[in-house]
Amino acid sequence: MKKILFTGARSGIAKATIDNLIDTDYYVYATVENEKQLEIINELYKDVKNIECFVLDITKENDRKKIESLDLDILVCNAAINYGGSLLEMDINLVRNTYEVNVFSTMELIQVALKTMIKKKQGKIIIMSSIAGIYPVRFIGGYASSKASLISIAKTLRKEINSLNVNIDICLVEPGLYY
Repeated sequence: MKKILFTGARSGIAKATIDNLIDTDYYVYATVENEKQLEIINELYKDVKNIECFVLDITKENDRKKIESLDLDILVCNAAINYGGSLLEMDINLVRNTYEVNVFSTMELIQVALKTMIKKKQGKIIIMSSIAGIYPVRFIGGYASSKASLISIAKTLRKEINSLNVNIDICLVEPGLYY
């Protein structure tokens, strides 16, 4: 049974994907940022045997360390935030926080997962970016630029991993609008 961990599992694409993995040959770790979100997903998946839910705030080092012992096959980096507003006037601290979550903490989590995957010589990292990282949209410039950074990170990691003698895939997903 392959083990797959999703960050940002409360809603959207991650939740829809997790719902499709119920009662399959995957053991799913559905992670969320806080206890309130955990209550919601625990209720959703309380009777599902192959889904385990827990708090993983990717901005916290102690939370990121939780994945060291999980022997993951797949990591899906989906956690992200967005503050709307014009870059002309937006509080720079909101942009910094966007980068902290969407780029820096995601990168740190990937580094933790890759240590185990490199030892095993196999695994998969799926990085959720956005079409906004390619085609920026007004009033979500902080988000769009952070997603552009993830695109570059994924492409660079793919090249670095290819230089090793391992079977690790770095996958990049750039979805557009969805419901």
